[in-house]
Amino acid sequence: VNILQKRLRTMALLNLVMSPFVMVFVVSYFFLQNAEHFYRHPVSVGARQWSLYARWKMREFNELEDHLNRRLDASHKAATKYVLQFPTPMHTQIAKFVAFIAGSFAATCLAIGVMSGPILEKPFFKGQNFIWYTAFFGLILAVSRSFIPDEPIPYKPEEYMVDVVESTHYFPRRWRGKCHTKTVQSEFRSLFKLKVTIFFEEIASIFLTPFILFFSLPECAPRILDFIRDFTEDIEGVGHVCSLAMFNFERHGNQRYGSQFQSEKKLRSRQGKMEKSFVSFCNHYDHWEPDDRGKDFLDSFKEVKSSYLQSMSLHSEMQASVLSRQSFSNGNIGGHSQYLPRDHGSELTEDQQNLEDLRMNHATLQHLYNSVSRN
Repeated sequence: VNILQKRLRTMALLNLVMSPFVMVFVVSYFFLQNAEHFYRHPVSVGARQWSLYARWKMREFNELEDHLNRRLDASHKAATKYVLQFPTPMHTQIAKFVAFIAGSFAATCLAIGVMSGPILEKPFFKGQNFIWYTAFFGLILAVSRSFIPDEPIPYKPEEYMVDVVESTHYFPRRWRGKCHTKTVQSEFRSLFKLKVTIFFEEIASIFLTPFILFFSLPECAPRILDFIRDFTEDIEGVGHVCSLAMFNFERHGNQRYGSQFQSEKKLRSRQGKMEKSFVSFCNHYDHWEPDDRGKDFLDSFKEVKSSYLQSMSLHSEMQASVLSRQSFSNGNIGGHSQYLPRDHGSELTEDQQNLEDLRMNHATLQHLYNSVSRN
C-alpha cells in the first residue's frame, strides 16, 4: 500500500510539472481536429456526445473500440431526443437573445454593403472592416442557433430511454420507471454532454489531476489493491487478466441474468455486465468456443430468447388485430405491418445486423432479469 501511495504522489508531481505542456497539446489537438468541422457546420458546437466517463462505464468486457463506437453511435439520435424533450427555458431564451442581437448586427453590415460596396473594405472599428464584422456576427448567430431547439420533441421519456438502452446496454435500477424525473435527467446529461463542456472539463482536468493523484487516490490505495487481488487471474501465455473478462460464471455469475451460479454480491458485476459482455462477445465472434459453463449459459439463454420472441410476436399480432379492427370501423383501411415482427436479415448490412442482434440479446437479458425479480 505504501509503495502504491508513493508512486501515485510521484506521478502527481510529474503531472504538475508537465501540465502547461499538456494543456498546449490538448488545445492544439482539439482545434486541429475540430476546426474544419466547426467551420463547415457551426451548429455542431451545440451538439452532444458521450463523455469519456460514459464510454468507460458502458464499455463491455473484451469489447473492441470500434464495436463500442458502433453501439454508441447507434444510440446518439435517441439520446439527443431524450435530452431535447426537457428544454432549459433560461438557456433557450439567452440563446434566442444572442441570436437576435448577432443577427441584427450581421444584417446591418450586409445592408451597408449592399448600399455601398466599397465601404466594406474600409477599416471601421479596431482596424477591422465590415466584411470581418459580418463574418464574426454570422458565426455568433450560427453558434447561438445551435442551442435553440428546432422543433418540439414529443414527450416520451420512457420510449426514448428504451431506444438508448438497446444500444448502450446501460440502465441502472434507479432509472427504471423514473426517466421523466429531474434526477435521471441530470444523471443522463452528466454522461451525454455538450462537446464544448467536455473540452473545458478536459482543460480543467489537466490542473486538477495532480491534486487528485496526490491527495485523493492514495487514500483509495487499499481498495485498489483489494480489487486487483480479488479480480486478477494469471493465464499461461497471456499474463494477468481481469477475471470478469474471462467470463468465469462460477466465480462471478448472477442468476438474475441467466447464470446457473450465484456468487457473492461483491464478486458480481453490476447490472449483469459480465453476462451481457459474454453474449455480445459470442455475437461478434461466433467461431469462439466457450467452456462448458459458458455453453450451459448459452443453451438456457437461447431457450429464454426463443420464448421471449414468441411472446413478442403474439403480442404484436394481437395489437395489429385490434388496430386493424379500429381502422376498419373508422373507414380507414390500411396496413399495420409496422406493428408486426419484421425480418431485416436481407435488408441490413452485416454491421447493422450485428447491432440488431445485440439489441435483441440485451432485451432478452433485461426480460429475464425482470421475470426473476418478480418471482
